[in-house]
Amino acid sequence: MILDAIGYYGSPEGVLESYPNLTLDQVKDAIGFAKMVVECPLADDEP
Repeated sequence: MILDAIGYYGSPEGVLESYPNLTLDQVKDAIGFAKMVVECPLADDEP
């Protein structure tokens, strides 16, 4: 949902318009977590 809001508003700061209870640091943490999940290979993909 955070990434969708970034796509809609165009910036992490814009996310706060939809989620005013979050801090900018929390939004940045969510982005970092999403990056880690996307970049992490699955155990089944290893030879």
